[in-house]
Amino acid sequence: MSKKVAPKQLQPTTNKLDLYFKIILLVFAFVLYGNTLKNKYSLDDLYVTCKNEQVRGGIKALPEIFASRYVSINDDSNNVSEFGYRPVTKASFAIEYAFFKENPGVSHFFNVLLYALSLLLLYNLLRRWLKNYSPWFVFLIVALFAAHPIHTEVVASLKNREEIFAFFFGILSLSAFHKSTEKNAVTWTVLGISFLILSLISKFSFITFIVILPLSLYFFSGAKPSRILALSAIVVGVYLIGFLIFKYNLPPSARTPVFYDTPLKFVDSIWVRWGTAFYALLYYLKLLLLPHPLGFYYGYNMIPLVNFSNLWVILSVIIHLALLVFALLKLKEKQVLSFAILFYLLAISAFSGFLGNPPGIIAERFLYIPSLGFCIVLAWVLFRILKTDGSKTVSTNQGLRVLAVGLLILIPYSVKTIARNADWKTELTLFEADIDYLSQSAKAHKIYANELQNRLIANMRGGADKSILEKDAEKIVTQLEEAIKIYPDYQQAWNALGRIHLMFYQDYDKSIECYQKMLQLTPNDLASQTNLGYAYQQKGDFADAIRYYLPILKADSLNVQLASNLSVCYNKIDKLDSAVWVNQKIIEKNPSLELPYSNIVSFYFSKNDTINALPWLEKYADIAPDNKKFNGFLYRYFSIHGQADKAGKYQSRISQN
Repeated sequence: MSKKVAPKQLQPTTNKLDLYFKIILLVFAFVLYGNTLKNKYSLDDLYVTCKNEQVRGGIKALPEIFASRYVSINDDSNNVSEFGYRPVTKASFAIEYAFFKENPGVSHFFNVLLYALSLLLLYNLLRRWLKNYSPWFVFLIVALFAAHPIHTEVVASLKNREEIFAFFFGILSLSAFHKSTEKNAVTWTVLGISFLILSLISKFSFITFIVILPLSLYFFSGAKPSRILALSAIVVGVYLIGFLIFKYNLPPSARTPVFYDTPLKFVDSIWVRWGTAFYALLYYLKLLLLPHPLGFYYGYNMIPLVNFSNLWVILSVIIHLALLVFALLKLKEKQVLSFAILFYLLAISAFSGFLGNPPGIIAERFLYIPSLGFCIVLAWVLFRILKTDGSKTVSTNQGLRVLAVGLLILIPYSVKTIARNADWKTELTLFEADIDYLSQSAKAHKIYANELQNRLIANMRGGADKSILEKDAEKIVTQLEEAIKIYPDYQQAWNALGRIHLMFYQDYDKSIECYQKMLQLTPNDLASQTNLGYAYQQKGDFADAIRYYLPILKADSLNVQLASNLSVCYNKIDKLDSAVWVNQKIIEKNPSLELPYSNIVSFYFSKNDTINALPWLEKYADIAPDNKKFNGFLYRYFSIHGQADKAGKYQSRISQN
């Protein structure tokens, strides 16, 4: 297939063949992803589906959705991250919720439907671009794209509907801009801009549209350079205006960077940054060529920080430079292979790490759009294997032969895709399926531990068998220790490990060790200081508990439970006056709270000091007048001591109750 893209136009194929191919693609999409309809919510889905307050607001919340950030997350260290602007995606879930409430099956259906429709749009676009090529060639490209397992994260994960929308509207925009060059119509240009805006506010995944549009116009439109430049200038203008609108009309974007998620942000050396970027590019090629195993999250140290002395980096440089040189040499000929390579390189450049800091370093969803270039190359290779040129008339027999060879790829791709969808059924099924493959990913281990912890808490509340609880607790410890082994400064992992030793195992020494490590990493972390104080308290080392409690109480004077714990520790070391004083401070802040009265009464009774306990018990009884135990005790006490008025007061309460 060495011919130019724009030779003499072939005799157009029948509309019937195009219709057959579109029907097959539509059905194929549901064959591939129909089993996701049984899935529940999975990784990150709840941020933008039924648990999101704006989404639960339904249609009435649409104005708020379009005026706010996409996601707000509070992590283990109470860092609040608000980022992104993807109102189209969130709005779609809000509309769904208005009609179907909490129904993951419906959401998965719409994901598959959008994916199927995007395949039809892609087929139409490629038929326009490759108008001198056989529809068999176009069909094979789209079929390979449809079946590629790398897309399972996009389709099976509801949260990643944003990727489908971005591609969906991006295709419509490309199609409209191309039509505007053919008909020179302002209407098509306006439509192109409108679809581009919808793509951008779905997600910025198609940001490389800035260069992909002129590239596609050069290869396939026959438009004059001045026309291409004019449309490109319009696209750049749309991006700039959109950027300014987002910047000055939305709440500030705030996302706390952490090393295990975006390590490139912490790298000063350009050689390490670019070396790691080339390593990531090679990993992306590996995922395209052999999409197994797949993982829900990569990050550090699945993708290590490396420089140009790394052999894989050297190999990646050679491969990608060779691809770029070949594509540029064939640029003047407008060869489809040249376009496919350039499309891939441009589309993946936004997620390579050369300039930005992609979360997780790499992600399968980042390959969704770039994989189109790969599928064009793959289809080209399959046609060349059978010495059939897709730019010439392809008979039905020839097309079927090529398709038969293509099945050698399509069948394993499809089997892998369908099997992978089952992994996405729930968060736990996904984590359990992937964790062995993600042995070097610190965050993957931590994410799995979080979900196991949620299950452990639910099982404890549900009264599950002890052996089940111990099994989950053991897994949690294993996953957290693996995360720390990979990244020793993983603060959240140390914190979670301290918590499981403290709350489940009651191993206070190990818990103290974990929290002390946490405080070495974050000396001012109040939560860790609180937990450390509590661990010392449970261990019976009350002096050390007070040493950690006191500074926190000064920083957070409204923390009632902390103050109560401090007072208990004071009482344990026979500092009764201090114990009572702390509770008096709680009462000053909240006079109607029962806890401080209960503490003071119990402290005095523990010292057999009924005289001092009595007035506090009366105050306690006043804010809990229905308490039969208090009223009964006070009635008997005052009756014995001849205080008839007070005895009558509490007798009356007993009668009323």
